[in-house]
Amino acid sequence: MGQARRQLKTQWLSSARLAALAVVLLALVLAVACGNNNDLGARGLQPDGTIIIVGTEFAFEPETIEIPVNEETVIEFRNLGTVDHDLVIEEFGVATGSMRIGSKKTVRFTPTETGEFDLICSIPGHPEAGMTGTVIVVESPTQTPAQG
Repeated sequence: MGQARRQLKTQWLSSARLAALAVVLLALVLAVACGNNNDLGARGLQPDGTIIIVGTEFAFEPETIEIPVNEETVIEFRNLGTVDHDLVIEEFGVATGSMRIGSKKTVRFTPTETGEFDLICSIPGHPEAGMTGTVIVVESPTQTPAQG
């Protein structure tokens, strides 16, 4: 009878381990499926004035942003792609540097001229694959033209 009891105990422990593994796997699947706002939140202009740009293969979202001249701009770049990406706006000295999958970085700059400027991922081959965008710098609605 001792051997039968050990066998039942071993089967019960195996079942408990299997159930615990199933619970862990289910939690992992739900976490990946649901995500969280830090990683997948809204893109574009946020209520605090930060512009969130997401990089994937091979695109930026949003692809075009509009910002005011002579006012500080804050961009949070999130790499949600499956390879490293970066964000560069050469005319304003903005460069996040190569960023690993799932990382994010905030950059601040003040554009000093109006116009349309390129937004690119400078990793070789990425701009050619379509990972480009446009920054449109416009006159600020709070600024008034000089009186002459």
